[in-house]
Amino acid sequence: MFKIGDKVRYKKKHKEYLNERWKEGVAKVIDFQEDGNRRQFCRISFDKKADAKHMLVDYDDVGSWLLERVE
Repeated sequence: MFKIGDKVRYKKKHKEYLNERWKEGVAKVIDFQEDGNRRQFCRISFDKKADAKHMLVDYDDVGSWLLERVE
């Protein structure tokens, strides 16, 4: 499970699934939601200025299973 502020990137094995939405590089988790089935959906942004207070940035909403944490 991810937390706000975690640095993440898309897992390489999901590139075909993501198709035109595929972006390389590191993003930051700026928000997330969890459903009743213990799945987490993250709002990620590749904008270096992004945070939870500044939501007027370019972002993607993706399932956490498509992401991996970057140290």
